[in-house]
Amino acid sequence: MADFATISDLETLWRPLKATETAKATALLPIVSDSLRYEAQKIGKDLDQMIASNTALASVAKSVTVDVVARTLMTSTDDEP
Repeated sequence: MADFATISDLETLWRPLKATETAKATALLPIVSDSLRYEAQKIGKDLDQMIASNTALASVAKSVTVDVVARTLMTSTDDEP
């Protein structure tokens, strides 16, 4: 199963990534995509099948994935919680 967004999507829809962010984003994209799949599965839905039959839903999944990854990248890991 493919990720719902790519590094290119992230840079186009959000901003260019720093080298350190690219590695983290690359790791996050499949995790966020699988999290969305799991949430759909919990209510008996196959998100990949739904996306295949609805291009608008593909855009929504991409947008949500980019948003979650961007928010995670913006979260400071240098300071105290």
